[in-house]
Amino acid sequence: AVALCLFLYGVLTLFTYYNSTQYSYIGCLLAANGCGQMLLGGCGMKSLDKVGSYDTISGTVVAIALIVVFDVLLPPGRASNIAHGGMRDSVRLLGSALEQHFDKSVEHVRFHKGELHDKIASAEGMGKEAFQEPRYWRTAWKDTVFSAAVATMYRVRYSLAA
Repeated sequence: AVALCLFLYGVLTLFTYYNSTQYSYIGCLLAANGCGQMLLGGCGMKSLDKVGSYDTISGTVVAIALIVVFDVLLPPGRASNIAHGGMRDSVRLLGSALEQHFDKSVEHVRFHKGELHDKIASAEGMGKEAFQEPRYWRTAWKDTVFSAAVATMYRVRYSLAA
């Protein structure tokens, strides 16, 4: 029962860690600390006759090991690839909105303002992460160019919605 609960809790918190831009840090902390507390087994039972600090350290080490295993098994991808994909999706959505805007046969144009803003904001956030990722043999991340492209996307979105 504890193993199943630990697995489900780990999946839920690590899913939040990998799939949320805003709450990923919280998901990581919940995974590390929650799994560690579950492994300590202090829920209604007296802990073994070990020193409390040893229990905490071993629980934290096991929780970190679980996070590393999840990182190896379910890698989210490089931030630069995700940023590039987000910008590409934003450009596609903006292109379809512009096509509708200039098409005389379309009477009511839906601009997808919120969706477009979210895509641009997501790409911007991942662009900041991409700037911090280790590049080793890859070309350095062109942060100023990407930031200028994001700023231009925001201006075009604003102009289209105005």
